Amino acid sequence: MNKTKFFLRFLAFTIILFAAWIPFAEIFEGIKYAFVDFTFNLISDDRLIFPETSYPSGAMTNILPFIALVLATPKIVIQRKIRVILIGAAVIFALEVITIDIFYLFENEFGMFVETFMYSVGMVFFPVALWLFMLYRDIFPKEAEQEEKEEGYIKAIKKILPHEVQKEKHTCPVCKKEQENIVVHLKSEHENKMKSKKVKKFLEDHPGLKRLVEK
Repeated sequence: MNKTKFFLRFLAFTIILFAAWIPFAEIFEGIKYAFVDFTFNLISDDRLIFPETSYPSGAMTNILPFIALVLATPKIVIQRKIRVILIGAAVIFALEVITIDIFYLFENEFGMFVETFMYSVGMVFFPVALWLFMLYRDIFPKEAEQEEKEEGYIKAIKKILPHEVQKEKHTCPVCKKEQENIVVHLKSEHENKMKSKKVKKFLEDHPGLKRLVEK
């Protein structure tokens, strides 16, 4: 994924989304605080009085940067983007409602802490974390593919070798470090060295491991 191109796409989508969202921000704010009022009444007998602001705080929702991140991510079919956006938006909306509930519930004791959490974690960290979680394989395809390979190697080892043998340590012929699951290590870390003389000699000395490598 081209970082510059992605950043420019993200920036463009963010600006467009916020501009398009402003007319609906007040409606969204009303819906959100209706949920806040409903959920707060389930856990407390106190009556909520929401502060008036000079602008609709619904414009500050962290749903928008999450949507911008998803839209800016390349090589994802539109149906999947829509599904990810709907699920992610629902999760973020729920987090916003819960965070506001907690803020009013512990306003006197931890109000400042919760408010700081809401704007730092909620507005900055959480949308990015959720985006990474939901689209990890698309954002980091090479890393995801490597992890799948390693999982496949481990499953193969578990089927063939007993637990004691899996945990047996060997010195890697390439990096000279002692490793458990040496087959997984060789295939994941030194795949381009598998045909080298050092590795071949090592496998000749360990025929059981050689059988795994050839799988």
